[in-house]
Amino acid sequence: MHEVLTGPRGPAWTTAEHGNGALLTATAVDGYLRTLSGQQPNFLAFYFAGHGSESGIALADRHYYFNELVDRMAEIAPVRSLLVLDTCHAAGYQRALMLKEAQTRPAGRLVHPWRAQLEQSVPGSRYMYAARIDQNSRESPPYGGHFTWALRHQLQTLRADPGSTTGWISDRHLFANASALMQHQFGPGQTPESWRLDGTLGIMQGVR
Repeated sequence: MHEVLTGPRGPAWTTAEHGNGALLTATAVDGYLRTLSGQQPNFLAFYFAGHGSESGIALADRHYYFNELVDRMAEIAPVRSLLVLDTCHAAGYQRALMLKEAQTRPAGRLVHPWRAQLEQSVPGSRYMYAARIDQNSRESPPYGGHFTWALRHQLQTLRADPGSTTGWISDRHLFANASALMQHQFGPGQTPESWRLDGTLGIMQGVR
């Protein structure tokens, strides 16, 4: 996936010549994210594919809790961000976001609906989850992870969004087509989820 996103059709924030694409080892994730603390970049993409649980992702050296990742992302404070998790129980990250918002809410303040308040706390953030919090993320040879395979396949074959004047495959268009392809290829049993994909973030130039 790193090679696809840093290829010639990738957007400016991931092209190799800009030096923005960092391929991290499993043990380097937290340390690298800490080096970005307070930098407030215009854009930050975080993509993880591997093992996970309802509470976090499995790195080579330890279990990295979702609440830790939420904290690191908040400390970096990017203007816009895209977080993609291809793990079992990936949408557990969404619960960690909700809990963090509840913990930081002023005492006695009631928020309804909670989603509106959460959106205000993470402006510009977008999320793709390979599976619901109660589901496993499937893999099989020769595909590897089914969600990552579907995303990669669509990035390599999709045309730009219908009616697009920029030629981009947007976040929403990519997710919708990848989800449909995964269901068609592998059947039901794993349901990708997303949040705040509004179609305004260009992921890659479409195939011409």
